[in-house]
Amino acid sequence: MEICDLILADYAATGAGGKFTLVGAGITGIRTSKIPHIHPTVYLFVRFKVTLQNYGKNKVEILIVGEKGTVFKTAGEIQAAEGRKEEEYVNLTFQVQNIFFETAGDYYIEVRINGQSCATQLLRVTLTDRTAAQ
Repeated sequence: MEICDLILADYAATGAGGKFTLVGAGITGIRTSKIPHIHPTVYLFVRFKVTLQNYGKNKVEILIVGEKGTVFKTAGEIQAAEGRKEEEYVNLTFQVQNIFFETAGDYYIEVRINGQSCATQLLRVTLTDRTAAQ
């Protein structure tokens, strides 16, 4: 199984037939005027490519990790149906609420499949000048 897309957005949804909707996609940073910061809502969209070798249960973990540890973690399974002769795509969308960022700096979104890290993406939390933000 491989990761085709790992995207942070203001909103994301998946639909029938492999379709998905992204609004405000491509977030790579969060700017805040104070630390610690609680970010109210962000969506994470992940598209997996499943091949013949991946049929059966596959454990998926998604983490957001910073210098001081994990700030978000979820896990589940993708059950890839047997009997198909071609690759298929599986879309997952997560609404992540109230992420607590204790410090400014670099955080990494990591996707693990069956315990192996398959994709990472940088998420930078930046402290802005309060007077410039007003």
